[in-house]
Amino acid sequence: FLTLFSSRSGAGFFWTNKPSKILLIAAGVACSLSTIMANAWPESMPDGVPTVGMARAEPRELSAIVWVYCLICWFIQDAAKVGTYALLKKNNTFGINDIVKMHKEDPLENA
Repeated sequence: FLTLFSSRSGAGFFWTNKPSKILLIAAGVACSLSTIMANAWPESMPDGVPTVGMARAEPRELSAIVWVYCLICWFIQDAAKVGTYALLKKNNTFGINDIVKMHKEDPLENA
């Protein structure tokens, strides 16, 4: 979900466009539920792979470490996105700076 906040802001940093309430609620619910499930998952063997929730094994703070890692990567990703847009605009790569104007004919004007 963090990538979604970055991608919706275009050439600017993720904090330049305020997300809608529904997006914030969806992100909060999805991230909260996935964190709870990852921590509380019972000891099991899906497809023969031993699995246990992160809070049930050492180090117990692993989910916090994963969240910090994800947030750091998100900031790096967003900075790389902004830098890439700046380079594309500076060099007019793929004609990104070219503006195509469309002229819509007014049908009442020629009547």
